[in-house]
This record gives sequence, structure tokens and C-alpha cells, in this order.
Amino acid sequence: RALEQDYALKLEGDAQRWVLTLLPSEPAIAALLKRITVTGSRNQVRHIEYLQADGDSSEISIDPIDTP
Repeated sequence: RALEQDYALKLEGDAQRWVLTLLPSEPAIAALLKRITVTGSRNQVRHIEYLQADGDSSEISIDPIDTP
């Protein structure tokens, strides 16, 4: 619910491969940020991409931790 205050959320896919797209609905955020895309599998976030309003972007890939 906290994200929905400032972003329009779109969830696609299934538990094996999902994509959550966040589009800013708050004008102050939209002036800086165009989109955040989070991808994952089951309960693990695997990739985050930030697309700024000026066209710059950043990507983070997350490898799962092996558990004993």
C-alpha cells in the first residue's frame, strides 16, 4: 500500500518469473524518475532497473545466495 501512494503498479507473469513495474504518479517523483522495473522469481528479487526522466538508467542484478 505504501508504494501505491506514489506509484502506479503493474504486476505481470507468474511465481516462476514476475515483473513489477512502478510508474510515478507523484509529479515531484515523475520529474526525476520515469520508471522502476523489478524482476524476480518466487520470493527473490533478481534485477532492478531505474530509468530516470533525463534518460539515464541504472541496473542492479542480484544473484541468489546459496543456503546450506
